[in-house]
Amino acid sequence: MEKGKGKKEKGKTEREKGKGYSISQAARRIGIPVSAVHRWVQLSREGIEHCPPGSGRRRVSTPEQNAALAAEAVRNPYQPASAIKTNSHFPGFSRTLLQHLKDAELFTCIAA
Repeated sequence: MEKGKGKKEKGKTEREKGKGYSISQAARRIGIPVSAVHRWVQLSREGIEHCPPGSGRRRVSTPEQNAALAAEAVRNPYQPASAIKTNSHFPGFSRTLLQHLKDAELFTCIAA
């Protein structure tokens, strides 16, 4: 140990040599809650790389509503998104409707 270096500084240099950061240091460094990093480490140790299906944001529409939306878009592809939304009784916003149509590879056509 070099003269003038305390235990804290020695520990820091050892971590920097390859042992990595502590969980709290890593969380502070990337600006996220410590609990999130603890959860990631726990999931990593368990071999889980992602959250199970169904976690996250709730869907605004049901699969049946999405099917009705697609059917309405196929029936009359030249109508605007607002008309498709009204006719299919889609509960979401027009931007959500357009995203659903894009995901289903159905686009509204533009009349010339």
